[in-house]
Amino acid sequence: MNDFDVKHNVESALVWELSVRKPEKIAVDVKDGVVTLTGYVESEIEKMDAERAVAGVSRVKAVVSELQVQVRVPSPDERADEEIARDAVNALESTSSVPKDKIKLTVDKGTITLQGTVAWQFERTAAEDAVKPLPGVKGVSNLIEIRPSFLAA
Repeated sequence: MNDFDVKHNVESALVWELSVRKPEKIAVDVKDGVVTLTGYVESEIEKMDAERAVAGVSRVKAVVSELQVQVRVPSPDERADEEIARDAVNALESTSSVPKDKIKLTVDKGTITLQGTVAWQFERTAAEDAVKPLPGVKGVSNLIEIRPSFLAA
């Protein structure tokens, strides 16, 4: 196995190591089985896990880690999904034109997805209008279905 093959296997190991969040930010160089890693990771744990994953690759004789931990500072308007979800649930519950216990929501990276079934278009619109202006919300995907109660069976 030559250095090119080792490099390919190391890059694959970084992709498969789940704690390495952005393997594409890590450059790999191999010379005579000695692997040098350069680039950025988000935590010391991620750095250690990347180094451990690489050390476990066949034909790797040594690992030289020049990885730097780059702490990402959230912008002032950015909020955790958990906080957004809690506020969105409260907003739906406090909006009188949204039927109680009919709407479920998920939050992923600031985008809220609304799901459920309501009887009227105004209820669907009210649910979206209730969560859209919340701090940290980047978008709303409204998948609420309208099923008039006289058609429900």
